Amino acid sequence: MFTGVTSLAAQGINFEKASWKELLSKAKEQNKLVFIDVYTSWCGPCKMMAANVFPLKKVGDKFNSSFVNFGIDAEKGEGVEIAKTYDVHAFPTYLFVNGDGQLMYKAVGGLPVDEFLKTADLALMNQNDLTPFAKLEGEYNAGNRNKQFLVSYLKKRASLQVPSADIIEVIFPMLTEKDFADSALVSYMLSTSPTAEYVPKGKFYDYIIQHHSQLDSAYHLKSLPTLNFGIRNYFTKNIIANHKEELLPVMFAAVSQLMSLMGDDADKDAYIKRLTMSYYSKTHNEQKTMAAALDFVNNVLLKMDLAAMQRDDAADLKQMREPFISGAQDSTKVQYWKIMNIVTGKRRQMQFAFSLGDAAQSVYHNTKNVEMLMKALAWAKQAVDVYPGFGSYAVYGALLAKTGKKQEGIAMMEKAAADPTLTGNQNLIDLMQSNLAKIKEGFEPEHLVHLTD
Repeated sequence: MFTGVTSLAAQGINFEKASWKELLSKAKEQNKLVFIDVYTSWCGPCKMMAANVFPLKKVGDKFNSSFVNFGIDAEKGEGVEIAKTYDVHAFPTYLFVNGDGQLMYKAVGGLPVDEFLKTADLALMNQNDLTPFAKLEGEYNAGNRNKQFLVSYLKKRASLQVPSADIIEVIFPMLTEKDFADSALVSYMLSTSPTAEYVPKGKFYDYIIQHHSQLDSAYHLKSLPTLNFGIRNYFTKNIIANHKEELLPVMFAAVSQLMSLMGDDADKDAYIKRLTMSYYSKTHNEQKTMAAALDFVNNVLLKMDLAAMQRDDAADLKQMREPFISGAQDSTKVQYWKIMNIVTGKRRQMQFAFSLGDAAQSVYHNTKNVEMLMKALAWAKQAVDVYPGFGSYAVYGALLAKTGKKQEGIAMMEKAAADPTLTGNQNLIDLMQSNLAKIKEGFEPEHLVHLTD
């Protein structure tokens, strides 16, 4: 085991053993940034990053080639002064500093691998910038609320795809009708970026609700779907991440209003029940997670008409295949033809199975109660019966192992890792194989698969 851990660490980030002065000199000589992992001995997310993210080969490849890497305890030695200099108050904090000691980029928190790698890309984008993101962020945090500065800061954040929900709330009341004639500024605020976030029922939210038709007409936007996507991002990245349970009623009211405006009234109650389950599951409130999972499964999923889903999916598959059967199109020229047939012919059933899997995962991650685990096992089994794909296999396999059926769990996780629909998705293949290895070693996988948005 020790040999394996040592080998893994050798593939990951190579942290330098040198003084702060020596590191800056080396960075300047090589025209690189210094990456600094600022941690503490008691920080849980710091330990998670050190164990699960920093040792990965793809992380090491990126950071070792791009940066001079340094890790330091914020409460010991030079770490005390470094934390003070760069205003570090949360852990872990990731600093990217040039050879002159100027902060170019900064990020905080335990991050999934892809998000952590993105911090490296963003730092590199700022490396030679005369007004780096960290400088603007420092001015904002110091209290600069000049309108022109805020617009520049917002544009910088948008260019780097950094979420700006709270910044938009500050700048929005300062804007005039003339400002809203600037299509570029509007696009910075109402962004289709996958990282865009908006405060539910905030000032900007209310404006879009009242003016979405005019905005869509003037700027060729889809304001409501964009706003809907942004508040759901905010739910995950802010409300859940910061355990803001008091904001759940506000979030649910915003979701309900938006779904009504978009013509999704029939799905509102189900979606809010799923959001409730998601919040309590991800904040690890065992009692409320169990109640929310039971509510979602019993009062939403098990009341659905599975036979109707099967008929509708079959009709969709028949329609999709018609041009190929008639000879109008050639299926041999369609990439992933087999997968396309599977997904089209099971679309509604797949969504149903994924939702059951989400509920089963919520139980898996939050309790050791045997009765609830057996309920979750039954849900996961039904998910496999409805849609035997990698997501269903992964959840069922993990629950089998957790309830004492290790060999059955291994067999199911092997099916997940070999699922043909994973073709081309190396991240998911790696995750399934990692989970398989953990079950074989007698451990419970910590991350199965995120099945629904």
